[in-house]
Amino acid sequence: MRRQLRRLRGACLKWRRLLWLDSYEFDVRFTAKGAFDKREDEENHGEDSSFVIYAVTEASSEYLTARIEADEGETRRSSDDRLDATACHEVVHVLMEPLMRVSWEMLYELPAHKREVYRKWRRNECEALTSKLTSILRELHKAPRGT
Repeated sequence: MRRQLRRLRGACLKWRRLLWLDSYEFDVRFTAKGAFDKREDEENHGEDSSFVIYAVTEASSEYLTARIEADEGETRRSSDDRLDATACHEVVHVLMEPLMRVSWEMLYELPAHKREVYRKWRRNECEALTSKLTSILRELHKAPRGT
């Protein structure tokens, strides 16, 4: 367990440094077994989805804190490349937190009966943008300087 946690923490701290988030206090840990809810997966990706929720992030730009929780089994089974991609993705969530917080506050200005559609849309767009930024950042990091 310690080795896997060191791998995950090391990858997250690497991306924290690369994304200029050194002022944040990061808490990287494994979550309780079964903590990632399959219903949430089905709600957002379809019943037959192969999408696996591997890690979650909570961040506060006000308090400069981030907590990244991951599934230990998925971490153990992950190649170094997949672990790096997951760490980058979760740290991008930290970077995007101020935007997500303000969009959440704006969402709650809507009447309750209109929120649900926008809540799902917001979440899907956030994940899509986070994934796209993750891909861009990882490719830029791998690219030789000056290209």
